[in-house]
Formats: sequence, structure tokens, C-alpha cells
Amino acid sequence: MPFSRTAHVKIGKPSSYRGDGVIARFWKLVEYQCINFFSGVPTVYAALMQQLIHDRNLSSLKYGLCGAAPMPVELMIAFQASTGLKILEG
Repeated sequence: MPFSRTAHVKIGKPSSYRGDGVIARFWKLVEYQCINFFSGVPTVYAALMQQLIHDRNLSSLKYGLCGAAPMPVELMIAFQASTGLKILEG
């Protein structure tokens, strides 16, 4: 979808979210790179819930896509409430 909209796409490390410090620095990366869309599995969203957002400017971030496994409803509600981010489940 991003390519069809001529969006800029940033590809993460080959190790993806398993890369050293990626989850710990995720909100900082979103702010710095002005990311507006990302995807992850439910465990990524659960891990991100453990990371403090602090006073980061996340206004560029509009959507998150969850795939590969169903996201528990409780996690989706909690994540959306704490971040204001809309989750699209694939």
C-alpha cells in the first residue's frame, strides 16, 4: 500500500524488532523519522506498551497494522488508549 501511494518507505534492520535496542528506542525512532505507519505482531505491541512515550512528538504516527496472529482485544484497547493510535488488524 505505501508504494502505491508514493510514500517514503523505511526498511528496518534485517533482524527487525529483534534488533538490539529497537523496541527500547522505538518511540524515539518514530519521532526522529516521522514514521506514520508501522506493522507488527501482537507481541511487538505488548512490548511497546512497556516502553515509556515520555514527551515524544508522535503526531506523524497515524496507524499501526497488526498481522500474523490475532491481537487480543484487551491489548488492542489498551494500546489504542495509551497511544491514540488506530490499529488495523490484518
